[in-house]
Amino acid sequence: MGKPIITTGIACLIAFMATSNAAVITFDEVVQGETSYAYDGDGIVDVVFSTLDPEGFNTSGPGPNMNFINEPGIEGTTDLEVDLRVDFSFGASSNVMFGFAMNTSQEVYGVTFEIYDHTDSLIASTFQVATLTNVTVDSSFPEAVLSLDFTGTAAYGLFKFDEEPGRYIIDNLEGAFGSRPEAQGAAIIGFALVPEGFILEWDPVVGLDAVVKRSSSLLYEPFTSLSPVLPYPQNSYTVTVHSADSKCFYRVDLKP
Repeated sequence: MGKPIITTGIACLIAFMATSNAAVITFDEVVQGETSYAYDGDGIVDVVFSTLDPEGFNTSGPGPNMNFINEPGIEGTTDLEVDLRVDFSFGASSNVMFGFAMNTSQEVYGVTFEIYDHTDSLIASTFQVATLTNVTVDSSFPEAVLSLDFTGTAAYGLFKFDEEPGRYIIDNLEGAFGSRPEAQGAAIIGFALVPEGFILEWDPVVGLDAVVKRSSSLLYEPFTSLSPVLPYPQNSYTVTVHSADSKCFYRVDLKP
């Protein structure tokens, strides 16, 4: 549960931080030749992987002598500007990591992984080079684990592999992007006074609509809806029915 935000004129804005469930994708069901793959961990699609390569994905790569790849995985071309895309149905938070290998004997090639929010703004990116490893075995091909920490909510990620090797494979993509079917709260990130009242702003979560709620007393009055259902990606609401001098509590509930 998030920390309350104390403000002047408004007694308290209650902010609940939305969190995702941890998930690991092992690609055991990737279909040869498909150009997209929807991962479903619990009856709800969590992520969708896609490529613009008309030949689609392969599932096999460097064989058993690898430390970070356990076939099958997602294997594809490195010839595209964006070789692989992943869309997070309910957003991702905090960190995304995955193992990958490249079809080369040289330890100079790697992948750039970029995370974007729902407005197509870049949140974070990193580059990871693949090297020959000997964690448990001597790897047959250069490989690595890429780990990217970030703040905010990621809507999708782009994989941009160095072109020269020709092919890549990834496996065991892990992060906080599991499905969230129940209602939950958003983090209120700010407010602004305006002539007609004040504007609440919150951090939207991919695929979840919002309802602004109010209570004059956390002990004696339940939260009641102040706004209609505000469809994603709306992330602000102008409160006009209460003055800025009123002492009360606000929160934003999210639901599918």
